[in-house]
Amino acid sequence: MLGCYVDSAARVLPVRGANTNRVGACIADCKNRGQAYAGLENGSECWCGGKLPTTGTDPGRCTSQCADGGCGGFWTMSVYATGGSGGGTTPPPGPSTPISANAPAGAVIGAAAPPGSGAQKAVYAHHMVGNAYSYGVADWQRDINAAKAAGVDGFALNMGTEDWQRARTIDAYKAAAGLGFKLFLSLDLNSLPCATAAHADTLAGYVAANARSPAQATRAGRVLVSTFAGQQCTFGQASLDAGWTYFRSRVTARGVNMFFVPAPFIDANTIGQRPWLDGALNWNGAWPASGAPINTQSDNTYLNSLGSKSYLAAVSPFFFTYYAPPPASPGWNKNWLYRSDDWLLATRFEQVIAMRGKVDMLELLSWNDYGESHYLGAAGKDIAFSGGWTTGFPHTALLSLVRYYAAAFKTGKYPAPSDHLWLWSRPHPRAANPTKPSMARPNHWDWTDDNLYVVVTLASPAAVTISAGANTATWNLPAGLSKLKIASAPGTIGAKIVRGNNAVRSYSSNGQFTYTNTPKDYNYNYFVAEA
Repeated sequence: MLGCYVDSAARVLPVRGANTNRVGACIADCKNRGQAYAGLENGSECWCGGKLPTTGTDPGRCTSQCADGGCGGFWTMSVYATGGSGGGTTPPPGPSTPISANAPAGAVIGAAAPPGSGAQKAVYAHHMVGNAYSYGVADWQRDINAAKAAGVDGFALNMGTEDWQRARTIDAYKAAAGLGFKLFLSLDLNSLPCATAAHADTLAGYVAANARSPAQATRAGRVLVSTFAGQQCTFGQASLDAGWTYFRSRVTARGVNMFFVPAPFIDANTIGQRPWLDGALNWNGAWPASGAPINTQSDNTYLNSLGSKSYLAAVSPFFFTYYAPPPASPGWNKNWLYRSDDWLLATRFEQVIAMRGKVDMLELLSWNDYGESHYLGAAGKDIAFSGGWTTGFPHTALLSLVRYYAAAFKTGKYPAPSDHLWLWSRPHPRAANPTKPSMARPNHWDWTDDNLYVVVTLASPAAVTISAGANTATWNLPAGLSKLKIASAPGTIGAKIVRGNNAVRSYSSNGQFTYTNTPKDYNYNYFVAEA
C-alpha cells in the first residue's frame, strides 16, 4: 500500500472501478483500464487513476480491511500501484457507474487510442445543392468557413437535375477557390437520368465543367467524383457494368482522369469486383439498420470486398424524416427514422477512427439535409417543407464535436481536452400520442430509446451532473472524453462540470427546449446544445 489518502467529492482517483472486497481484484481492474493506481474506499469501492493523489495522508482513518489488504475507510482511500503505465488522461473505453442517480443512467468513459497510419486523411461533408436554392457566392463562403472551422476539408455537392442546381454548383466552386476548400460532385441519380448514352455524355459534361478548378478535390492526383445511388443506371448499354464503363469512357474523352467513388445500392460483397469504380461510399453505414447500436459489420463487408480500392466511410448524427404524401409535400412521402441513440455521432466517429489504418476518407451525412434531420450546418430559408421538425432544433453545436473527432481521424491523436459539454435530446417519448399528428407514427419508432445524451471532455478530473426534467445523475470523471446518458423526463435538459466547489461549465435549456409527454405532432429530431 502506498498510503491512506483523504478523499473528497472530486475524488483523488477519478475513474470508478467495479465494487470488490479484494485488493487484488481492484488492482487488476484498474490496470485493465490503463490506470497506474488503484484505491479501495469504505471496504468495497474500487477507484482508479493515472496519477498518485496529492491530498494528505491519514493512516489512522483507513480502518476497513479486505481479505488481502487495507480497504480504506470513510472518505479515505487505501492506494496501491497497479504496475500499469496509464497516464490517467485518456482511459480506454469502459462503463462507469454514477456516484448518484435517481433514474436509469449510463456512461462510457474514454476512447481507444487511434491506430497509426501514414496515409493522408480527408473529412468531407455532404451538401445538398437542392437545399441551396437561394444561395449566392457569399452564402457558400459562409458555409465553407463554418465547415473549415469544424475541421471539414471539403463538400460533396449532391447535385440533382434542375438547371439552377448546376448554377449553384458553379457558385460553390467560385466561393471555394480562394478559401483553401475542396469540392467534388456527388451526382444524385435518384434525380438525374441515366438511362441513355446521351445521359452519360451529359453527366460527363457536369464532371468536366469544374474539373480544373483549384477547388476541385482530388484523390491520387485524379478528379474525385461520387454519387448517391446509381444501381439502376445502364446509359443505354446491356448491363450495369457496361453502362458505368461507358460513362467512364465519356469522362475520359473530355480529358478528365476521374477517381470514382460512387454509392450505388448494390451487393456490398461484390462491389469491389466492379471494374468501373475506384472505391465506394457506404451510405447506409452511417446508421444502424435495427434497434441495436451501430456496429462495423457493413464497413468490414465493404473493406473485404474492395480490397486495395478506396473505402469512403459515412458518419452521421441522426436520421428522421416526416414528409407527408402530396399535396403537403412534392411527392416524397417519407415517414421513418433510424436509430440515432448511443451517442451516434461520437460512437460512429470512434468506429471510423479505429479503422483509420484502412480508411483514408470519411463523409459526414450531412451538412444540410434538413428533411432527414442529419444536418450539421445552420438551417436557412431552403428547408424544403421540413420546418415542422427542424424549426427550433439547431444542430450547429455539434460542429465543435466534429472538430474534436476530425482531428483524431486526420492526425491519429485526440486533441488536448478542454472543459466542454454537448447535449442532445428528442422532444417527446418514442411512444407518445400527439394531440394533432400530421401522419401516422413513423416507421421504426420503436428502434429508439428515450434518453438525454451528453458528451463531455475534461481538462482535468471533475464531477459532471446531467439532468432531464427531474431525472439527474452525477459522475466523478477523469480528464479526457466521456459519454453520458440518462432517461428522459418532462422538463428542461441540463448539465454542469464542477471542479472543487466551482461550476466551470453549465447549460440549461430553459427558454429554448422542453421535453414533453404530450406533443402536438410527432418529431423524432434532436435538439442540440453545448457549453
